[in-house]
Amino acid sequence: MKYATIIISIIIVIVFTLGLSSCKANNSKSVIVNNSPTVDDVLSSRTTDGSDAGTSEATPDAAFAISPSNSVDVDLTVLNSTMVYSEVYSMVTSPETFIGKSVRMSGAFAMQYGEGRNYYAVLIADATACCAQGLEFVLENSDSLSYPKDYPTVGNTVTVVGTFNTYDEGGYTYCELVDAHFE
Repeated sequence: MKYATIIISIIIVIVFTLGLSSCKANNSKSVIVNNSPTVDDVLSSRTTDGSDAGTSEATPDAAFAISPSNSVDVDLTVLNSTMVYSEVYSMVTSPETFIGKSVRMSGAFAMQYGEGRNYYAVLIADATACCAQGLEFVLENSDSLSYPKDYPTVGNTVTVVGTFNTYDEGGYTYCELVDAHFE
């Protein structure tokens, strides 16, 4: 009886594995299984040419929300929590797409001391608040500021605007908003 249970379990695992691995793309035809809008669909629908925020056509190469009235390239404050989390994930995994873009984001203020300096960030939780993604920022006049006097309390919600950039430290590439300021 014990061996029969083990054999049945192995067969179930094999059948399940074969079922997952047997799915392959057919180059001649695409099948849409889910008609729900993708992240890019929603972001593109919010992208405008600046003439009228509600009726403008999306630019074909835009992959982020543009807020023309507030002169930022990527406005994460206009997206819901799932979309913001997804877009920040995209920024972190494909930073070359965003380098030089102005970004506005809101989230929980965080601070960490390390490598001889303080690191400041805005953390954004996903819709279930089980995971967080964040971006480091450096204020435009950071040399004249001191922590904690000139910064918010850790955990408070802040809105930061800055220019997306990357830097290397300790063999890793990190994303940050430079020349940032609080709104």
